Amino acid sequence: MVYPSCEIIHLRGSSLSEKFRFRFLIKKAATNSGNYMKQIIKSLLPHGFVSSIQRRNRESLRGKWNELDSQRVADQLLAPYSYEKSIEFLCSRGTPEDQVRQGSMPEASLRLVANIITSEFQGTEPVTGIHIGNFLGVSLAYLVHAARAINPKSLLIGIDPNIPHRGVASPQHEVMALLDHFALTSNALCVAAYSLEKSISNDGKDYSGVYNPDTEFSREHSCEHGLEQLGRFLNGSIDFILLDGNHDGQYLQRELDHCTALLRPGGILILDDVSQAWMGIVEQFDQLGHHFEKLTADGRIGVAKRIPFK
Repeated sequence: MVYPSCEIIHLRGSSLSEKFRFRFLIKKAATNSGNYMKQIIKSLLPHGFVSSIQRRNRESLRGKWNELDSQRVADQLLAPYSYEKSIEFLCSRGTPEDQVRQGSMPEASLRLVANIITSEFQGTEPVTGIHIGNFLGVSLAYLVHAARAINPKSLLIGIDPNIPHRGVASPQHEVMALLDHFALTSNALCVAAYSLEKSISNDGKDYSGVYNPDTEFSREHSCEHGLEQLGRFLNGSIDFILLDGNHDGQYLQRELDHCTALLRPGGILILDDVSQAWMGIVEQFDQLGHHFEKLTADGRIGVAKRIPFK
């Protein structure tokens, strides 16, 4: 390592206190000469003086953090949550409205889910849910808002691999912006992962015209087996799960096996796209078996309750 040169120069006619001074000759070729200068100056100054400067810098930084956070909170107070406002916010960030709406659950179905969850768990301890398949976070934010109304300490875990979808390169970036805008980040935990093993994006469909899921598969990376990992410490304790991820029937069936283990007795299971357009999902909902009691279906979602363990 090459350090800047340091010369001690004798000054003729100077007082004793001024007899010597330091001249630091910085070699222009030294890449990190500025850092070396800081190190040398720091070593020459008294420790207490250096500590005082560092303390003032930390206090100044905290002050800036507090100021920025206060402004963030003030902005959030001006943005009360609603379904339509969440759509409007996402569109303001550049996603076309048709892609936001087509890629999200309709408000009527989400209202049905929220009413069921509220009816089942109102007045209880904080509820914990899992939301599989976030896209831009419209349904995630809706249910976080609903769960927090039940208990301020409620938590919704969102699982999504964060790979391009409907022309959005990084959906989770939009999800986090949405949650933060409506002050919902304290009640959500987003996990970038596939629910099971890695699978092809967009169910193999090219929605945007510029993205081919087949050719992009090898370039997309995320954690895998998110449900299995959560099951290691959450099995039998989850209050509700919404499944809106991979639409392949066999993939969904294996997801349901994990969800069955994760849900507590009386827990609520919600499947999206239980419609004629996705017969594989319809079949899985129809074949839920003895572990579930079907509650309702509205042509878009299917809702069932976990039967107590026997």
